[in-house]
Formats: sequence, C-alpha cells, structure tokens
Amino acid sequence: MKQEDKIKALEERIKKLEKEVFGPSKRKSKSSSKYKGLVGGINLLIDNGFFNKPKLVTEVKDELNREGYFHSIQSIDTILRRDLVKRKRTLNRVKEDGVWQYAIRK
Repeated sequence: MKQEDKIKALEERIKKLEKEVFGPSKRKSKSSSKYKGLVGGINLLIDNGFFNKPKLVTEVKDELNREGYFHSIQSIDTILRRDLVKRKRTLNRVKEDGVWQYAIRK
C-alpha cells in the first residue's frame, strides 16, 4: 500500500470517527425567532414563569443579562410599561414600598 493510500484511508477513518463522536455539526442560535430582541427576551421570561411574583426592573435586567439579552434599564422599563402593561396587558405594574414592580396579570 502506498503512503498516499494509507493517508487517505486514515483521513476517511478520522472523518467517520469524528462524525460518530461529535455528530453532525449543528449551529445553536441564542434564541428562536419567537424571542428576538428585547420584547422577545421579556416574552421568554414570561414563558419561563419569571413574572409569577412581582419583580423590580433591576431584577428583570439581571435575568435578561443571564439569558443573553443586554439592554439598558431605561429601555427595559419603557418596553415593560408601554408594550406589556398598556398595549398587550400581559403584565401588571404595582407600586410597593415606593418602587414599581411588574408581575403577570391573572
């Protein structure tokens, strides 16, 4: 057997082994199309039950950061108030101890 034939056989064997060990290469996206952007990140938190208890905007920001969504507190608060409290009526806004908190509307 020639050197080139041996090398080709080894390369094919390595490819086969890598395919068995690692499987076909799949790209994982950060979020599906349902959870794109800031509103999508907040919808992800709603679907995960994050708002079952009242949460401060800073808690929402920390959880969004943990999920890979990086936005300012101002933009998060605006989206919460404008889109999810007033327009969609998904969340309630309650003032407790002088601070606004957001929870799922039941």
